[in-house]
Amino acid sequence: MKSYPTIPHARDVSRSGSWYVFDKLDGSLIRVEWIPKSGFSKFGRKNGLLDDSNPFLPESKDLILAYQKLLDEKFRELKWKHVMMFFEFLGEHSFAGTHQKEPHEVVLVDIAADKKGLIDPKIFVTEFVQSGPAPTAKLLRRLIGGDSEVFDTMCAIEDGMLEGMTFEGAVFKRQERNKRVMFKHKSWAWLDKLKKKCDGDEKLFEQLR
Repeated sequence: MKSYPTIPHARDVSRSGSWYVFDKLDGSLIRVEWIPKSGFSKFGRKNGLLDDSNPFLPESKDLILAYQKLLDEKFRELKWKHVMMFFEFLGEHSFAGTHQKEPHEVVLVDIAADKKGLIDPKIFVTEFVQSGPAPTAKLLRRLIGGDSEVFDTMCAIEDGMLEGMTFEGAVFKRQERNKRVMFKHKSWAWLDKLKKKCDGDEKLFEQLR
C-alpha cells in the first residue's frame, strides 16, 4: 500500500506561492485502498496493514465503511481506477498518536488517485470538502500568494488563533508542476504539551513534533 509522505516543517520548504491551509488533526493515519472491482480492498495503518498492534485502530475500519457507498460513487463519477485514501482516526482526547477509550471518528485528509500521486488540493476541495461524501479536514484559509500572508497565517497558528483550527496546527498544501508541495506548522500550546509528554527525551520530541 502507498504510504503517506512525511510532511516537512515550514523551515524546510519554500513558502512562496499560493496555498490551501487545512486543519491538522491530532490522531493516527489510516490508509484505505479502493479499486472498482472490489471496492475498499485493503486497510492499513501508517506503517503496515491494519491489525491489533494498537488496540484502538481496528475501530477505524467500520467507521470508514460507513462512507463506502458515497465514496464509491464519487470515485466512479471521477472515472478513477485506483484510489488510496488517507484518513485520520481520532477522539476528543487523542494526542500525538495515542488514544483513549472514548468515541472516535475518522476524517478524510487526502487522496492519491490512479497511481499518479496525491491529487491537486483544488480537486480535493471541490470534490470532497465541498460535496461531502465523507467528513474531511477543514479548509481554514486559501492563500493567494505573498510571503507576508503566509507569515501572518503561521503566526495565527502558533497562537492558536487561526479561525476554525483545532489544537495541533495546520497543513499548507499546493500543487506545483503535477507534484504536491506541503508543510506543517503547529501551535505553541501543542508543542508545549508534547514537551511535557516527552519528559526531556529530545529524540522522541523531534520524532513526534
